[in-house]
Amino acid sequence: MKKAASFLLAVLIAAGTVPMAGNTSAEIDMNDLPTPISSDAKAVKSFKESKPGLAVTCEKPDSGYMNWKGAFAEVGLEWEPVKNALYYNVYKKVGDYDYKLVEATFDTNYSENIFEFTSYRVTAVTFTYDDEMVETDFSNTVHASVSTLSSDETAVKAFKKSKPRLKGGLQEGSNRVELYWKPVKNALYYNIYVKKNGEKEYSLDASLFGTEYEDYVGKSAEYCITAVAVTDEGEKVETAFSNTVKVRRPRPSVHGGISIDAGEGVDSEDSEILEETDDYYDSERYAENTEEYSDAKESGYKNAVTDPVSTFSADVDTASYANLRRLIKGGDTISEDAVRIEEMLNYFDYNYVQPTGESPFSLTYELSDCPWNKGSKLMMIGVQGRDIPEEKTPNSNLVFLIDVSGSMYSNDKLPLVIESVNTLMDTMTENDRISVITYSGNERIVLAGARGNQTKTVETVTGMLDANGCTDGESGIRAAYELAEKYYIKGGNNRIILASDGDLNVGITDTDELVKLIEEKRESGIYLTTLGFGGDNLKDEKMEALADNGNGSYHYIDSAKEARKVLLEERNSTLYTIAKDVKLQVEFNPQNVKSYRLVGYDNRRLNNEDFENDAKDAGDVGAGHSVTVLYEIIPADGSKTGGLKYQQNTGKNSDEWCTLKVRYKLPEETKSRMISAAIKGSLYSPAEKMSTRMRFACAVTEFGLILKDSDYKGTASLSDIKKLLSGIGSKIGCSDDLEELVRLYEEKYGE
Repeated sequence: MKKAASFLLAVLIAAGTVPMAGNTSAEIDMNDLPTPISSDAKAVKSFKESKPGLAVTCEKPDSGYMNWKGAFAEVGLEWEPVKNALYYNVYKKVGDYDYKLVEATFDTNYSENIFEFTSYRVTAVTFTYDDEMVETDFSNTVHASVSTLSSDETAVKAFKKSKPRLKGGLQEGSNRVELYWKPVKNALYYNIYVKKNGEKEYSLDASLFGTEYEDYVGKSAEYCITAVAVTDEGEKVETAFSNTVKVRRPRPSVHGGISIDAGEGVDSEDSEILEETDDYYDSERYAENTEEYSDAKESGYKNAVTDPVSTFSADVDTASYANLRRLIKGGDTISEDAVRIEEMLNYFDYNYVQPTGESPFSLTYELSDCPWNKGSKLMMIGVQGRDIPEEKTPNSNLVFLIDVSGSMYSNDKLPLVIESVNTLMDTMTENDRISVITYSGNERIVLAGARGNQTKTVETVTGMLDANGCTDGESGIRAAYELAEKYYIKGGNNRIILASDGDLNVGITDTDELVKLIEEKRESGIYLTTLGFGGDNLKDEKMEALADNGNGSYHYIDSAKEARKVLLEERNSTLYTIAKDVKLQVEFNPQNVKSYRLVGYDNRRLNNEDFENDAKDAGDVGAGHSVTVLYEIIPADGSKTGGLKYQQNTGKNSDEWCTLKVRYKLPEETKSRMISAAIKGSLYSPAEKMSTRMRFACAVTEFGLILKDSDYKGTASLSDIKKLLSGIGSKIGCSDDLEELVRLYEEKYGE
C-alpha cells in the first residue's frame, strides 16, 4: 500500500516557552512528593507564584479518515513540574471565546486533536492542610494551529490549480473499488466525491489524510477527488476536481469473470488488514470468568485417641461471605473454593462478652446438638477481642494503594474503590496522615502525608482517577511501604490498604513470590489490609494471601453498604490491631470425645509444634473483632484412653471434653502470651435450649456446607436454616442480610 502524503504543520509558539521535558520514567523521589502546603499566607503566596513553564509541539496525524469537524493535528503540551502540586489544570481558548478548563491531570503533559487556531495555559493546584484549594497563576500562553499553506494570494492560486490525478478501479472478481493518487504539494487532506447508481450530482463521501481509498459499489459509480490545504490564517483552500474514474459491475460472463471500466489502470495489489489489540486490556479477556481461589482440602474427622490436638491460626477475614453474596445475587456458578465457612462465621457479631482482665481476649464456649448431623454434638468457641474507645484509638498513618489498571474499569471496581476511600475519610482526624498511591503499568504517588481531616483534598484527587493499562502490583507495594515508612507514627496505626481485583500481570505475579515480598516488609511494623473488588477476574487467592502474610485482614467490597460496614461501622476492627500471631489449640479428651472435625479454617491449619513457636506467623485480630470456631464432635463411650493432658486420667478431669488455648502477641511485643480454659460436658444444652448466638452460627454454617456441597453437610437444608433463623431478628447484627441471602439463593438455585 502506498504511504500517506507528507505535509507541514506550522506551529506558532509564543515567546517565553521552555524546552520540552523528556518522557523517561524515573524512580519516585521521596523527598519531592505531592504534599499539601501550610495555610500560612507566605506559603500560599509562594505557591501561587510558582507557575509552570509551558511548551507545545504538534505531530502529523496518522493516515486515516477525517474527523467530521475537518482537518486536525495532534497537539502535545508539556510543562515543568511544580513543587507540592497535586495536579494540573489545562485551560484552552478557541477563537474569540474565553479560556475554558478542559482537563485536570496528575501528569505534566497533555495532548489532544485541534481543528483550528488554539491557545493554551496551565496552572498547578494543591491544597493547604486546612483543606483549602490553592491554584497558581497562569503559565505562559502557547498557541497552535493546523496550517499547510501560506495565505499569500499567489500561493493560494497556485494550489487551487494543482488538482490531483486519480487512478484505480474495480478489483477483479469483487465489488471492491480501489483508488489511489500522487500527493499534492501543500495538501493537508483529500475529499472523495462519488456519484453512484445513476445519481445526477456528486456528493462528498469521505475526507482522509492518505492517498488511497477503498469503497464497495452496487451497480456503478463515478469518483473524483480534490486536495485541501489550510492557510496560516485558518482558511481552507480546495483544488479543482481531479479526473473522473468510472466503475460498473457487469453481469458475470460464462467464465465467471468481471469486466472493468477504469479511468487509468487498476492496482490489483492485495491489502492486509491488521487488527489492533491492547496488550493489557482485551474485552474478551474479561468476558469470561477467570476468578481464582485457593484450593484447600476440607477437614475430616480426627480420632481423639491418635490425633487429640487441633492447632490453627485465627482468621478475621470476612471476604468470602460478601463475595458469595455477589455471586448469589448474580446467579453465578459458585466454586466450592470460594466458600470459606470461617469467614462466613466471622462476618457477623455474636455479642460475646468483652474482656475484663489484662488479656485482650475473652473466651466463650457452648456445647449442644449438631443440627445437620443427629449423631454428633457441636462445640462453639468465641474469642472476643477488646474494643478500643474512640478517644483512645491511636493516630493512623494510612496509605491507600489503589489499582487503576484496565481491569478496574467497571462500576463495581474503581468507582466503588473511590467511594470506599471517601467513606473511611469520614472517621479521620487532623492527627492522622493520608497518602494515595496508584498503580497500573507503574506506580504514581498522587497524595502524600495529607491530614486526616482533609476530606476535600482526598475526594478531589481520588475523583480524578481512571482505569487503564496493565497491573504492576509489585512496584506499587514497594512504593507503598516506602511511603508508609516516611510518615511512620510511633505507637500509631501504620497501615497500607490495598484496593484491587488482585489481577496482577506485570512484575511479580506469582502468589508465593508476592508473599515473600510482603514477609520482608511486615517486620517494619506496617500492616497490610486488602480490599477486593469486582468479579469475573477476581484473584481472591492473591488478595487473601497478601493480607494473611501482611499482618492484616481481607475484606470483599460488593457495595457502598459493605464499604460502610467494613470501613466505618467496623472501623476499629479493620484498622486497629490489638494482637498479632493469634493461634488456637484445642486438646480433646478421648474419654469423652471419640472424634472431632474442625469446621472451616482449611487453609489456616498449623502443625502442633507451631503453637509455641513465636517465629511462626499467624492471624492478627483487630479491636472489637471476634473469632468464632465450631467443632463437630462424636462423643466417646467413657472408657479410659491415653492422651496428653488426659494421658494419666485420675478422674479429676473426667467431665472435661477439651482444653482450649489461645496464644498471641501484643502489637509491640515479640514474645507470646497465652490464655486457656477447660470446656466441660456440663455446659451441654439440648437443641431446644441452644443460645441465640449458637443457633445463628449453626444457620451460617449449614448455609456454607450447602454452598460448598460439603461431604459433611449431612441433612443440612434451606428449610432447616430458616427454622434456625426464625425469631433471631436484631439479636445478631446483620442477621437480616443472611435471611435475605438464603431467600435469594432458594429463588435462583432452588432447594
